[in-house]
Amino acid sequence: TDRLATAGLLMVLSSKFPRWFWVTLQLLLIDVASHWLQMYTSLLSAKKSHKDVSKNANVVLRLYYTNRAFMGVCCVSAEVLYLCALALSDATIANVNGVNVFANALPKTLSVSVPALPFLPVSCGLAVAKTITVITLNRASLATQIAVLTIPGWLVKQWTNVASLAEACVALVEFDFPKGKEKENNRKKR
Repeated sequence: TDRLATAGLLMVLSSKFPRWFWVTLQLLLIDVASHWLQMYTSLLSAKKSHKDVSKNANVVLRLYYTNRAFMGVCCVSAEVLYLCALALSDATIANVNGVNVFANALPKTLSVSVPALPFLPVSCGLAVAKTITVITLNRASLATQIAVLTIPGWLVKQWTNVASLAEACVALVEFDFPKGKEKENNRKKR
């Protein structure tokens, strides 16, 4: 998937669902920042690819970057989830029924809530409540059912974005302050 397409889709979602603005902005910033910093640190360390991960990396991060099929499922899941959300903004598409058996396995309504961010201005409508119900979905809708199936891949994708960002930050600090690392290694040897 392309970062520009993802960014555009997230911003379209924020215009269709204004209450999603801060959530979509955060998803976009984490995606772009983690990728950019990972690219930058791979150039500094002369890696062949920004997708090269160390053997010390978290097992999920290693799986994500070494198994292209797993990475593909996660990336496609994220994009399909966003496309389903966009489809749900159209009443005609949102009313297309999915599989009844699957619908009956889901709760009657699915509510997605996110924590309110206390540092945001009250004018955002987010600072008043402890959580905000972002959207309530109809379980019979085909778009809802597809979206539910993509959530695990989307979650892994977001987790890898955060983990990649953290790992790239550590790599950048180690590059910028190599003596600090040498001192720490010398202390451990004693």
